[in-house]
Amino acid sequence: MKEKGIEIPNNDSKMKEILQYVLKEAIYTFIMKVMFYYILQTEDADMANKLKQDIAELKPSEPELFKKIFDEVFKYAIERTGDFEEVFKSNTVDKLTIPQLLLVNLTFY
Repeated sequence: MKEKGIEIPNNDSKMKEILQYVLKEAIYTFIMKVMFYYILQTEDADMANKLKQDIAELKPSEPELFKKIFDEVFKYAIERTGDFEEVFKSNTVDKLTIPQLLLVNLTFY
């Protein structure tokens, strides 16, 4: 949190507020990466196949596996394009696992 200039609070209410903010940031960052990947895959059939292949076995109720698969997909995008490392690279927020409750109703098309 210090990387964002946020001091560690001394009460539970403030800590909860900060953690909610960080979770929203993590979800927003992830969604932006997925959207960018979808845009790239419209021009590259191999990228589209990679995503379909990887998520075919994914059960959304497994947060660690979910994160691992998308980390691999994003790494593949960097390798395939030779670009967009700034978009797909991991940062502090990416290290957080998306909560299982958010994955339960997730549907892949």
